[in-house]
Amino acid sequence: MYASTQCTNGDCRVAASFSPHLFAVWPVALALLLAFKSPPLKVSETRTVKKRYIFAAWFIDYLLLMLALGPIVAVSALAAESAHQGYWVSAFDRDYLRATDSVATVSILAMFPAIAVYFGRSANGETVTVGQYLMRFRIRADASRAAWRQTAAIMFLPAAMIARPIEARIGIRRSPAFVFAQIEVDPIE
Repeated sequence: MYASTQCTNGDCRVAASFSPHLFAVWPVALALLLAFKSPPLKVSETRTVKKRYIFAAWFIDYLLLMLALGPIVAVSALAAESAHQGYWVSAFDRDYLRATDSVATVSILAMFPAIAVYFGRSANGETVTVGQYLMRFRIRADASRAAWRQTAAIMFLPAAMIARPIEARIGIRRSPAFVFAQIEVDPIE
């Protein structure tokens, strides 16, 4: 399932599609994200957490979020198109915009607070996300940083991990990527 809108030089293309196979996975991913409770965590003194595990955990969480939230966006775009057509359409691709296309835009924008809430649960260091649990680490709480900054740092961690070596190479010292890359983690057993 996907929904997309692209505009280049005044030419716009809107597309969405529906896959029954992915729709079967959607409730499982959503239930896993909503029902996952962090077990009691014991910090390991003998292990270290490598950056690739941090990235893998973020990727697992992001994949679960897209599997859980993506169908909602696609179905909302398809429902708006179906209401205009008068019958259910499982896919469309057109080269013009309608007023009802704003439904997909609003649902896409609504995904960001949901993603922030999901990653924000682990910002205090008390709980872990599914990816962090599978990769066996937790985010260490940072009392000097506001909760929303810690959440943003977790959300944009891969971009910071990619940008930081590039910035160090060209001599940037205190950049947004440097600030975002300052997340401390503790290995768990």
